[in-house]
Amino acid sequence: MNVYAEFLNCLEHARSIDARVISAELRGCASPFAARRWIVPDGYQTSILAPVLNCEEEVDVVVDQERGTFRYRSPAQPRRVLTRSLDEIAIYAFNVDAWLDAIADAFEFENAHRARRRLVIDGHLWHLGNLRVGRTHHFAPIYVARRLTQCADDWRKQLIDPLRPSHGIVLTAGEVDVDWPNGHQRCGIDDLLIASGDGIACDIEVLGRLLRGVPANAADTDEWFDERTGELKLVHMAAPRVFKGKQKAVIATFWKARDQASIKWSDVVTQTRCSKDPDSAFGSGWNEWIEKTAFARYRIRSRRLVA
Repeated sequence: MNVYAEFLNCLEHARSIDARVISAELRGCASPFAARRWIVPDGYQTSILAPVLNCEEEVDVVVDQERGTFRYRSPAQPRRVLTRSLDEIAIYAFNVDAWLDAIADAFEFENAHRARRRLVIDGHLWHLGNLRVGRTHHFAPIYVARRLTQCADDWRKQLIDPLRPSHGIVLTAGEVDVDWPNGHQRCGIDDLLIASGDGIACDIEVLGRLLRGVPANAADTDEWFDERTGELKLVHMAAPRVFKGKQKAVIATFWKARDQASIKWSDVVTQTRCSKDPDSAFGSGWNEWIEKTAFARYRIRSRRLVA
């Protein structure tokens, strides 16, 4: 059983990640979840529905924590007192952070590339970290999503943020019928993280297929953009150049669109709030990194677009 995937399934069915749940709502995984501290005890039910004739009746229960049991009087036979395991009426709270920690460990992120701020959209989207693609300077972000299409916030805006790497992987419990922006792609959590003995491991073959569209071989090491540091290196540049602030955001936008023929400068302004044209944004010399392709349209001078 892949308890990592089962936990996300439970989160999908819960009305919120702050909801309290009982054992019956945990897909038979209460024990392994509790052992990993993904759920924590939060009291017991004070009543249950007990069968009587062809229906059910709510009855109060008496908890005996010392014996680990609870008892109640049978509504069908009032003189009969029934005793059952306390686990059946235990109430739990989700400990999502502990579960996310375990997933991040399975990916073995480099320490510097684990997400410092994991929460993207409360209760719906988390960023675990950025995974190095092969031996290149490119990093692919790994996200975990729950009920993404039902959240009130604009989740697409978060995934196209110029400060976030493109071409990432979004782990979900099942299919999500949306167009993923910015080169991101969805993967079922149980397709990428597979049970391995008592633990979990990342399926390297599946991960490789997901990253096939991302520069991932040694030949790409002479051309990169590090979105964390702002360092850009193109094949014709003698040395890397570091960009900061809005200049970094502009370069990030062009780098993410490097597979396109060009993009409008007005679209860059909308995304980054930079200056009205390249001269105002960079001063002289900008055409070393960006080239004009048509009126008000530009692209990065990546070798991937050289005819």
